[in-house]
Amino acid sequence: MMGIFLKIFKTVLIALAGVFIANKFNLFSYMTFIPDDKAFDICITVYFTILELISEFLLEAVHGRRSELSVILSHVNTDVSIESNPIINFNQDDLAQMTVTVHINGMKKHFTGSKIVLSDVGFATMQANTRVYGAGVDTDGNYINHLDRLFGAAETKTLVSSSFRVVFAKAPIPNAMTFEMSPEFKTNTRFRSHSLITYKHNKATLRAER
Repeated sequence: MMGIFLKIFKTVLIALAGVFIANKFNLFSYMTFIPDDKAFDICITVYFTILELISEFLLEAVHGRRSELSVILSHVNTDVSIESNPIINFNQDDLAQMTVTVHINGMKKHFTGSKIVLSDVGFATMQANTRVYGAGVDTDGNYINHLDRLFGAAETKTLVSSSFRVVFAKAPIPNAMTFEMSPEFKTNTRFRSHSLITYKHNKATLRAER
């Protein structure tokens, strides 16, 4: 729906700009071999075409500078799909595991100071794979993944993909409980307001029996 709206908006904007420019400066009115009653029609047709080409060039340039981020929660050692919303169960030792897969196609500067956050689960504590650089659990019990650290020294647009394992240790509970986990993207507000980052994710449900 948004894509259709943008196309309509672009078409209207180009039409208004073309008519405005043609009224201010009609190049074809100076060409004596073109009839006066045809000069304006030819002018706006040519101007519309030129403006359309310019807009396509600018949109393509902007798209080339956009960054894309996807975060997928999945069972350990299973196929990763953003279309799936897995249910994570605890084993007989009151432990559960989940894989967090991060895909980025973009520039490091867009993700400076950015992180993925999985909020603390009230009935279980989270433990991150300590061998993975940039991932960990903060003092509030939230799982944190610092995205800019995935790029290393790369500054240009780069394709990055990495998977992280999260372990849940269940606390004593009086009854069965579930918790829906949705990875939150916290980022630099300047880039977020300019819509330079496209973010997609799925969800997972952590389920504990009494």
